[in-house]
Amino acid sequence: IKFEMNVKTSVILADDHPVLLNGLKTALEEFGHTVLGTALNGTDAFTLLVEKNPMIAILDIEMPFLNAFEIINKAGQIPQLQTKFLLLSYHAEKSYVLMAQQFNISGYLLKDEKAEVINQAIQLILKGGTYFSPKITAIKEHDLKMDLKKISYLTPSERTILRLISQRLSSREISERLTISIRTVQKHRANIIEKLELNSQIDTLSVWVEENKALLEQL
Repeated sequence: IKFEMNVKTSVILADDHPVLLNGLKTALEEFGHTVLGTALNGTDAFTLLVEKNPMIAILDIEMPFLNAFEIINKAGQIPQLQTKFLLLSYHAEKSYVLMAQQFNISGYLLKDEKAEVINQAIQLILKGGTYFSPKITAIKEHDLKMDLKKISYLTPSERTILRLISQRLSSREISERLTISIRTVQKHRANIIEKLELNSQIDTLSVWVEENKALLEQL
């Protein structure tokens, strides 16, 4: 992606790795951006966000006290904040990608991206666009779509049981909650495993549910 000019902006940075944080600050300043402040944890990042009201906040997803999504959720309750968010992570996890979609986040980059790419992402975001690392885009375009397609095959009863499994209820607890037999619950579980194309020989359903909690909240 090439731009005729480098639009400069005000940003705040938050990451609990000081070396990475300082390196990113230096790189962005070299591109001409104004770094209004940095934070090593989520609480300080949110305070900085409210105080400085930057054009863009670049946040590590996993931080002490508050993660990036908790910060963004709290920021959404403050009307005067018009900050756009760019996430950084070492991981391309489906749950993170889904939450980024739910919060309508402007960008999601892996931490191994070069500084030039982060600058490109900022340029696109300033123009009203979005920027996601290729691995993130692949998850959005393939994995999440495939999961949603498989979930669409579930009956209303199976979806209800899947939600209850995500709440860590046992088959006995589910049977009591829905006033059905344990055998019926187990039959539903078997059908869910088949439709989601999971391995029935090991407890892959619990693992799948844990990895897709954000997805299940939409059911």
